[in-house]
Amino acid sequence: MNKNKIDTYIRFAIKSRKIIHGLDKIKLRTKQIKIIIADKTLSDNSLEKTKILSDRFRIPLILSEDDLNHILNTINCKIIGITDESLSKAILDNLGNGYYLAEGELNGRN
Repeated sequence: MNKNKIDTYIRFAIKSRKIIHGLDKIKLRTKQIKIIIADKTLSDNSLEKTKILSDRFRIPLILSEDDLNHILNTINCKIIGITDESLSKAILDNLGNGYYLAEGELNGRN
């Protein structure tokens, strides 16, 4: 159930234009980003860069077990940033069922 809620919150962020696609764009707008969501197909190198960015700017990093492309209706988008604070809080409050907060070492990811 929580997975559907988080997917809905991400779709709300898309409709309200409160979303940033891609690591390079996220790096440029780190002060506006409230949370970062990465999917399971993100490469280890990109995931490590994202984790460093997340730690440096104290932005929560959420990992998705599913591919983000089906939610975003796009091709080859593996990382997004949400800029809306209330949507970010709602996503953090509903973690579980395919979405989890990345903490510590990422070497043991599935």
